[in-house]
Amino acid sequence: MAEESAGSIASGLWLQKDQRILALLQFGSTTKREATCRSDLDIAIVAPKIKDPDEMSRLLADAWKNLDTSEPYDIWLFEELPLYMKAQIIENHRVIFCRDLSALYEYLYFYRKLWEDERHRQELEIDQLREILDRI
Repeated sequence: MAEESAGSIASGLWLQKDQRILALLQFGSTTKREATCRSDLDIAIVAPKIKDPDEMSRLLADAWKNLDTSEPYDIWLFEELPLYMKAQIIENHRVIFCRDLSALYEYLYFYRKLWEDERHRQELEIDQLREILDRI
């Protein structure tokens, strides 16, 4: 089901017309092969040129208008996601649609480097966790 749904998104004419969109990336349980019958299809819209929150909202509204809402989609704007989610998407995604693959990976590289610098602040070592718990 996920493959067919992602394919129907990719074939959508609205993608080719909307120059704000650089790429659509599928992520989550469907790309990890962990999907169940209750899983939705997680899609990240990559639109690096959009900075205005109102325009971001309009882009998401346009996406919802053009999707078959009988399918269980969960649509996100990549630029609005927290860094740890961006890192998860970068590590495990499937490209559904892309205007310029080299531009996409160049854009994602910035977030990959940012995450590499930040990761140690996000993950506690087991010894650090024990030390914190001992203080409590």
